[in-house]
Amino acid sequence: MGASSSTASDEGQVGGRLREDMKLYHMVDMHGGGEMMTMMRYAKATNDYSFVDHYIKTRISDFLLNNEKGKLFAITELVSLRNKERNAKLGAFLRKKGKGKAAVNVLEGFDQADAKTGDLKKALKLLDGGGKGGKSESKYRELNWRLDERGSMGETIIGVCLLQGTTIHNILALRILDFYPKLLNDICTSEDYYGLSPLHQAIINHDVEMASKLLRRGADVNQRCYGAFFCADDQKSSRTDSLEHEYVDLTQNTNYTGTMYFGEYPLSFAVCMNQPDLFRLLVARKANLNAQDTNGNTVLHLCVIHEKTEMMKLALEAGARLHIANKQNLTPLTLAAKLAKKKLFYLILELEGQSVWVYGEASCSSYPLTKIDTINEVTGEMNEESALSLVVYGKTSEHLELLDGILENILEEKWKAYGRLHWFRSLLSFSVYYVIFTAAYMLRPFSATTEQITEGLIHSDGSLANTTTGQFRWTDTGEKLVAIDRFFKKLRLGCEVVVIILVIVQIMMDVRDILRIGKAKWFSVMKAFPAKLLYKASFVIVLLEVPVRLSCHLHQLFLVIDNVLAAIAVVLTTVHFLYYCRAIPFVGPFVLMVYTIIATDLTRFFLIYSIFLVGFSQSFYLIFTACERASKQIEAKGGVSDFENVIDTPLEALLRTFIMTIGEFMTIYKEMASCDAMLMNIIGKLRLGCEVVVIILVIVQIMMDVRDILRIGKAKWFSVMKAFPAKLLYKASFVIVLLEVPVRLSCHLHQLFLVIDNVLAAIAVVLTTVHFLYYCRAIPFVGPFVLMVYTIIATDLTRFFLIYSIFLVGFSQSFYLIFTACERASKQIEAKGGVSDFENVIDTPLEALLRTFIMTIGEFMTIYKEMASCDAMLMNIIGKITFLIFEIFVSILQFNLLIAMMTRTYETIFETKKEWNRQWAQVILMLELSLSPQERLMHLLKYSRPTGVNKRIRSYVVNKKVGLAEGLTEEEEMKLREARAEQIREEKRQLMKKKNRDHEIKENAVRAMRQTPGAEANGELPNG
Repeated sequence: MGASSSTASDEGQVGGRLREDMKLYHMVDMHGGGEMMTMMRYAKATNDYSFVDHYIKTRISDFLLNNEKGKLFAITELVSLRNKERNAKLGAFLRKKGKGKAAVNVLEGFDQADAKTGDLKKALKLLDGGGKGGKSESKYRELNWRLDERGSMGETIIGVCLLQGTTIHNILALRILDFYPKLLNDICTSEDYYGLSPLHQAIINHDVEMASKLLRRGADVNQRCYGAFFCADDQKSSRTDSLEHEYVDLTQNTNYTGTMYFGEYPLSFAVCMNQPDLFRLLVARKANLNAQDTNGNTVLHLCVIHEKTEMMKLALEAGARLHIANKQNLTPLTLAAKLAKKKLFYLILELEGQSVWVYGEASCSSYPLTKIDTINEVTGEMNEESALSLVVYGKTSEHLELLDGILENILEEKWKAYGRLHWFRSLLSFSVYYVIFTAAYMLRPFSATTEQITEGLIHSDGSLANTTTGQFRWTDTGEKLVAIDRFFKKLRLGCEVVVIILVIVQIMMDVRDILRIGKAKWFSVMKAFPAKLLYKASFVIVLLEVPVRLSCHLHQLFLVIDNVLAAIAVVLTTVHFLYYCRAIPFVGPFVLMVYTIIATDLTRFFLIYSIFLVGFSQSFYLIFTACERASKQIEAKGGVSDFENVIDTPLEALLRTFIMTIGEFMTIYKEMASCDAMLMNIIGKLRLGCEVVVIILVIVQIMMDVRDILRIGKAKWFSVMKAFPAKLLYKASFVIVLLEVPVRLSCHLHQLFLVIDNVLAAIAVVLTTVHFLYYCRAIPFVGPFVLMVYTIIATDLTRFFLIYSIFLVGFSQSFYLIFTACERASKQIEAKGGVSDFENVIDTPLEALLRTFIMTIGEFMTIYKEMASCDAMLMNIIGKITFLIFEIFVSILQFNLLIAMMTRTYETIFETKKEWNRQWAQVILMLELSLSPQERLMHLLKYSRPTGVNKRIRSYVVNKKVGLAEGLTEEEEMKLREARAEQIREEKRQLMKKKNRDHEIKENAVRAMRQTPGAEANGELPNG
């Protein structure tokens, strides 16, 4: 890796950092001892330093390079040593080689013993830019202490003295510098402390006097410290070296965590150590106030990171600039927004603001919107690094505290300017789309699927193929129902056409948005609105249904695929209503609450429950369908079958299975299911029309999404959409709807396509329906409740089922073994001619799991009854004991624990009242994404005013009470008002006292003049 020192030198250096018996530590050690310290204490007591000076001259010179003149090292050599030390500490899989290509070392083979350092530096500057590199960094560094005789930190004897920081150590360091002044800027060379200079150490020691003496001797005020010890914690693992420069390459994906990230420069160290005197001293020595470290942070950024309010004010008074952005493109203001530093955020906000007028206790201030608003005031594009965007999409509760004051006011203005109108318009259009969508996919002719699968044994009207008339004759009422069914088929067809047209229009609008703001920005905005993302995904599903529907004559599989796509599209489209609910104050918080509970507690529960529900329901559906097919075939051949299919559709299977989960309500449901409202012909026509409309609408919405993605970028679009799961599911329904088209067209090829069509249709319906949650998030009345439900699902239920599954599996297999033993005993009794009442209801391990789960939710008498009738006395007792333990530790303990956990989550979310504000704000920014840059600029003009003479630079004007800063709590504002009122009362008292004194003086003068009437005539003045 580039040039390196000799092997002996390397071994000496590494060995020196591992041993405590270095020669350096014999002179001055890390514990306040050493040969020189003994002499220094004696010299201080006797005031005789001659033998100390003699020791410095004779012994320290052996540790210096090039006969005390110092030596220039290529940066590539020092970086190679640093990289080697770092890799020695890491495992084999974590080691990283240096990047870049090493420059030619013009000093290689050059004897520096007789050369003058100053002349050599000038020559290097002329030869290859050694004086100043491309980034204002030298390609060569002068060192004076031997590399193989440095301490464990790569420090010199000056560094050891300043590590102790006592008075006597400082005196020794200064005496050494008197003899060897070049040690003043000799840095530490280890990986952890690379670049640490004596000036840095004096600042860390809070030693103003020592720092002043070092500065007077010529300490470098701009020396940078790149050591890992002073690196942000979340960047340490990413540290890599490059042979092209001295600083360390770091990942920019950081929140600057850790307490020791001090910003490399001595001035930044003084700020982070909260040392105003040292700060002023360094500024007086021409330290660069706006110097940027490897992360691009200035002293003002460091003030924000470490929350140094007073140092922030001091730096601004000294001339630091507020508008410098770091490598994350964050100014101090936006960095405070990202890190949720409320106090610093409002301080910088007030410092950037300008007073327009002040009248009494009222005032008017303007705040530049350049780094505050999400709209670029020049181009109208979305500003991802704005303070508003960073706060709204922040994840912590501290970010919620910033949604007050000016940010909340700006959001209110955005809502009034365009948010409310666009939200209602979007809700209305989606409602129309959803009605058509539902008509298209919920009125499907499932009987046609039966005709295909049974190969014509059963016609689509329910008749059998072997009837004498060739067709099953219904009653007159049945014929009327068929006519009505045909009408609904036509209606469905019309709705399907309308849906396809609307989908295409919406897709075109999305494509326009993507082209306008970029794919990344579009996705970044959309991911905050899952309901809208799901809604847009339904466009793809709708469009996919077109080729599937056209292919239905090819194979039966396409019929199944068509139904599946339709179901998915319906769900994704329906979910979009949640997007609108988020913006309604009456229901927004309630929806947010539900989202939270669903996203956490219920999600964890349904992740497991849905697996069982979907799997078993479809299993039941396939079993009942096969049984029905066998029954029809028997009847077609003239036989008789008593079978009645109560699960004739996948949806029916889901409903029946769900009803089995929550209890036995089959009697009521059976009567409900027997309603004679099967208007299949009319429904079929209506469905067909709706399906066409849905496909068109899906295509339109997909095009609109593509437009938004191209306009704002894929990353930004997904970044926005992922915050709105309901919208994401809705947009996923687009894909399913489009998939249904080729599936429907392939239904004639094979029966499997009919199944796939039904499955896709079911999924599309679900994903579309979920989109209503997107609107609910913006409704205060329901938003918080949705958030509550999400939280409970995501936390409590997952923890519960992780434990519950252990008990379920263990006890279920225990019951299986017990019942198997009881069955064996029962058969033995029957084999001997006896009679046994025992019936094994748990004859398989899977049956054991099911029965145990049913017993958990309340139905336990069946199992206990059979267990009590077990003929094996020992297994009877063991079974009852096992049953008792299971009921205590699972049914009672764990379920009550789950309820307690969910209650805690509910209360936590309920107390976070500002969470709905964040959801409401995300809805507004989502709506803003769909606007063109020109529209955004027009809306920006409504709630902003020009700054100065440049009318393109906009500001937001706020009217407020004088002196009441942004972000104060009610208690702080009350105390501030009381203090100001007391000050006004005191001023009035002082004014009254002054008036009274003046009045008394005037009265005394008048009284004196009246007592001496001849005084004026004689030219005398009264003494009063």
